[in-house]
Amino acid sequence: MSYKYVAQKIKFLADTETPISIYLKIREHYNQCLLFENAADGLDHSQSSYIFFDPMAGISITGKKIDTYINHKRAFDTVADNEAVLPFLSKFIDQFSLAAADKNLPSFVGYINYDAVRYFENIDIATNATTPDIQFDLYRFLISINHSTQEMELIQLHEENAKAGNLQKITSILQSKNIPAYSFSATADEESFTNETDYLQQVKKGINHCQQGDCFQVVLSRSFERKFKGDDFKVYRALRSINPSPYLFYLDYNNFHLMGSSPEAQCKYANGKASLHPIAGTYMRTHDKKQDEEKAIALLKDEKEKAEHTMLVDLARNDLSKNFKNINIVAYKKIESYSHVIHLVSKIEGEGLLAEVDALQILADSFPAGTLSGAPKPKAMQIIKETETTNRGFYGGCVGFLGFDGSLNTAIMIRTILSKNNRLQYRAGAGITIASVPEKELEEINLKINALRKAIKMAEIL
Repeated sequence: MSYKYVAQKIKFLADTETPISIYLKIREHYNQCLLFENAADGLDHSQSSYIFFDPMAGISITGKKIDTYINHKRAFDTVADNEAVLPFLSKFIDQFSLAAADKNLPSFVGYINYDAVRYFENIDIATNATTPDIQFDLYRFLISINHSTQEMELIQLHEENAKAGNLQKITSILQSKNIPAYSFSATADEESFTNETDYLQQVKKGINHCQQGDCFQVVLSRSFERKFKGDDFKVYRALRSINPSPYLFYLDYNNFHLMGSSPEAQCKYANGKASLHPIAGTYMRTHDKKQDEEKAIALLKDEKEKAEHTMLVDLARNDLSKNFKNINIVAYKKIESYSHVIHLVSKIEGEGLLAEVDALQILADSFPAGTLSGAPKPKAMQIIKETETTNRGFYGGCVGFLGFDGSLNTAIMIRTILSKNNRLQYRAGAGITIASVPEKELEEINLKINALRKAIKMAEIL
């Protein structure tokens, strides 16, 4: 069956609004609201933010069980093996289309957990997931905020032959000045499932694997948890202020929330061209301009960091070569500065499809990012499975949206928090190579996690 939609639009001046103020108004009236923002300059970043609400179709995958719904009618399926999941996902999404004039609009929005790699690679990851491995939904309403023109557009999708909807209710919500405030507080100290001593031992195991030739690099991570009460959206507000990034997101799935400030794209695809943006190589910022410039020069000269970055650029080229004839490095070892760290960043593009594949297949063939797994990827993931003591879940997965035109825009879930059952769960990792010093890898994790810790602290006084 197919579902064809048209888009109904109203445009507003939004010079006195922000994505945050608009989101706060909408969430008071609609469950499952999703927010995507861009708050940083860099390689190829969007100038728009999006708010999605009122889901009307969706697919949720946990293990081999698949839950779908269309206009409140649910269906439950079970696939025979992991390889059947991606074709099922693509077939479900392909049922939905939009009138040609608006095909540039986003369609299905959602995420893929790291543990979902077992659907795309021959790796056995046992999971005790408390959230779906994959979830994508199509929303009736979209608010697009253009930061350049200071305008916002309210968009409603309705079926081709159905009567156009009345947007007066939402217009009234947007014009309202009443935004309720809620409190937030952490109720316990931070806990880690892997203490520093154990992590140092894990790093030594990773170095040993590199010495034995099992891999060139493996990314090993630590997980953390903090109990809280109140409105976790305040943590997101603090995080976007402390660590502005190209990919900011807050996804409210009612019984759990995902929020993050990711600097790194997982995979972007549009008009027959795909791009990957590996980030590897990290130094701490001082926030003194002269010292940060000196650190950037030192990072560009650091042999360990340069070698790690080059390796992951090669891995990205290999991922794209699975589907494209021509692979080009369009930016190489560029310096990008974030709130707490300086990174080396490259951009690799692929064009000229080798066969007819969709954006989800291109994503699957680059998943997970080498910067979150290692090289060679299959062996690195096996080492991660054997070394880390807990499943990664969201960490190292991706979040973003497909387009009705067949495009894709996804970010890696790093600098990300899962909020569920009044617990904030977060994770950070470091790339282990033969040249690694365990104590420095532990320090890198603390650098990466500091923005999340500071966001939780700031949220208590917002």
